[in-house]
Amino acid sequence: MSCLVQIGCCVGDEYIFKLIHNNKINTCIFIDANVSALEKCRENQDDFFRDKNVDWDVKFEYINCAVSDSKLDEIELNIPTGDIHSAHSSIFSDFPTISDAKNGFDAVKVKNFSINDIFENYGLTLIDYLFIDVEGCDKGIVSNINWDKYNILNIKFEFTHWDGYQGFNSEHLRHVIFFLLMNKYKVYQSSATDLTASRILNWYENYNDEKD
Repeated sequence: MSCLVQIGCCVGDEYIFKLIHNNKINTCIFIDANVSALEKCRENQDDFFRDKNVDWDVKFEYINCAVSDSKLDEIELNIPTGDIHSAHSSIFSDFPTISDAKNGFDAVKVKNFSINDIFENYGLTLIDYLFIDVEGCDKGIVSNINWDKYNILNIKFEFTHWDGYQGFNSEHLRHVIFFLLMNKYKVYQSSATDLTASRILNWYENYNDEKD
């Protein structure tokens, strides 16, 4: 049974919907702290699959919560005022896309979980695709994954705000990349703001260092 988890799904992404359809993913979990954006994602997902041939077992789950490394059970989400579907909502009130919002922002309380809580609650041990885009929380989420317990085949996360706004020149980020490389992932920049790491399943180690 294949699984896809998207943290910070906002209103949905046609690329993700196509990935689910083309690869016949069985369990699809969409998570967003902004309930309005999450409901729009559900609508967009329904619209996308309405005229598609769905000939496999598939389940869609929608979770309204924050995912972070905070230990709090509830946390404040800051949503730009007047933009209920904003892709720039953040738990950090000083995050540039929030603090520079033209009309300010509205703070709402949302439930908060760790990424391991999510995996545990859904009984996941193998995750085929994990997408993370959470306006400044990517570092905390990726750093807290229990890599010994959960097997993630593909992970994509935003790196440009790793240590604060435009904090991608980060020693910690370099350590994370090295960790992924040493655990047999191919790591590459997949967009202007994202890194993708894909586990190399047919890894072959050549111990023959002799030269002809």
